[in-house]
Amino acid sequence: MRESHVPVNIRKLPKSVPYSIQANNHLSMDICLQTLLHTLLFTMPVRTHCVYAQRKDRTMKETKRSILLVLLFVVISVWMTGCSLGMSDEALWSQQLPEVESSDIKKLTDGNSQFAFDLYHQLRKGKETQNIFFSPYSISTALAMAQLGARGNTAKEMADVLHFSLPTEQLHTSLEWLQKDLNNRGFKGAHEISVANRLWGQKGYPFLQEFLDAQSKHYNAPLEELDFGNTEEARKTINTWVEQKTKDRIKELLKPGSISPDTRLVLTNAIYFKGLWEKPFDSKDTSKKTFTLADGSQHEVDMMRKTDDVLYTEQEGWKLVSLPFKNKDISMVLMLPKDTTALKDMGAMLNVEKLNKWIGSMTERSVPIYLPKFKLTTESISLSESLQALGMKDAFLNADFSGITDKEQLGISDVLHKAFIEVNEEGSEAAAATAVVVKGGYDPNAPVFNANRPFILMIRDNTTGNIMFMGQIMKP
Repeated sequence: MRESHVPVNIRKLPKSVPYSIQANNHLSMDICLQTLLHTLLFTMPVRTHCVYAQRKDRTMKETKRSILLVLLFVVISVWMTGCSLGMSDEALWSQQLPEVESSDIKKLTDGNSQFAFDLYHQLRKGKETQNIFFSPYSISTALAMAQLGARGNTAKEMADVLHFSLPTEQLHTSLEWLQKDLNNRGFKGAHEISVANRLWGQKGYPFLQEFLDAQSKHYNAPLEELDFGNTEEARKTINTWVEQKTKDRIKELLKPGSISPDTRLVLTNAIYFKGLWEKPFDSKDTSKKTFTLADGSQHEVDMMRKTDDVLYTEQEGWKLVSLPFKNKDISMVLMLPKDTTALKDMGAMLNVEKLNKWIGSMTERSVPIYLPKFKLTTESISLSESLQALGMKDAFLNADFSGITDKEQLGISDVLHKAFIEVNEEGSEAAAATAVVVKGGYDPNAPVFNANRPFILMIRDNTTGNIMFMGQIMKP
């Protein structure tokens, strides 16, 4: 929490009226507390020392002690409340982590990583030569929020596609822990990280209280009522929230026509990350270089350069390097295939088992690194076809979301996703949002990592193994 040096105003009043104490932050309140103690303890009137007076004096002292204790409690309560003022809703919610087993977190993040590769393989079909960037964590979280209300085969298919293997309560408690852990690390200042969720429901619609309570508990996702009859106003309200939560990096997540008067619920997740390299690139070493595209044509880029001690490995025709951000708990993992055209074919062989094995084989080496500067914003894309191709069919076609409401049958009409990434000499910035719409010097033999051709990147949490962002860069 930011501390500011604001003077405390203690206004002198008539003797019969206590001091008025004003403070607007916890640093100032410490001074207020000391002043209050001084007033209560050192301004007692002098009394006559007779037996009766002594008894009365003792009684009054006991009363004043009681007053002191009450006032201390009030002031300390105000101080504690004052500390929370100015904190975001996500910060307050994230302060207390639930108890979870480390094995549950590993199962969850391994599953999310496999979902990341499954979805990547779907998204690249027909787009093998195009840039792709998305947040599997954002998508998985938004769909998990919907899965809370799914029942029967709908819930099973969603869990299978998302690789959720934990029992329901353990699953959502583990997802709660993961979100709070990321938010807490963002609040400590090593990185800017924030994850936020929100439910947008039709005004007056009979959502089950149990569903709403679970969303608040596990995802800090309160319900905001909208009139989906006024589709454009509702769409703008949701888009504005997404923009605010991603620091204006994700705009127009919901395009015109994304929602309709039949919309009953929209579930949104927004994730923002900005990290500084543990060892930044020197901008003086950045120069124009050639980047060879998949079709053999060449494209000029601003190529950054540095030699650094990093985790590095070579496996099955791939070069992998891990570039840590400050604090080293989060890294950008870059995967470079053996030649320009290899990514089209080799990308299909990737999975979480290989990734974990290859990352486990990394050793620290001194490596010259060449990496292009780039900025990429994807279009808002529909994931409905990709998710159905992976096996999530009932949620769209024959859904059972009776855990959301018992008044009518609901189904997912679309899942929309949009992402942004920028990589430069100082570090990287990435953001993504997902909406689920529910309708009715130099050794020549040393390794060199030269990303002058298409490559895969991931922003990965080294603590848990969670892949927050993933993509392929075909033309920076």
